[in-house]
Amino acid sequence: MTDKADMPKPETVSIDSLDQFVRALHQWHRNKVKVLSHLMTIPEGTEVTDGLENPKLLQGEFLEGFILGLKVALHEMGELPFEAEVEFVDQPAKIVH
Repeated sequence: MTDKADMPKPETVSIDSLDQFVRALHQWHRNKVKVLSHLMTIPEGTEVTDGLENPKLLQGEFLEGFILGLKVALHEMGELPFEAEVEFVDQPAKIVH
């Protein structure tokens, strides 16, 4: 398995205000839930890889475990624990390197 130091680092966004933070958090959460939900629709027999090991076929017990893991992840993501009125407007993010 590859060392964690070799894994690509996520982009860091500069946050200048609480409003910008809430918008970024809502967008991040919405995107994560969307990706996890999409993965639930991958058909049996699809080959998957994490980029570190040999590819695996989604079938049988492996598929059942994959779907269970996605259900747990979606349950853990749940709803954000606060309410905020957020209107999403495409604004360029400042990327910090």
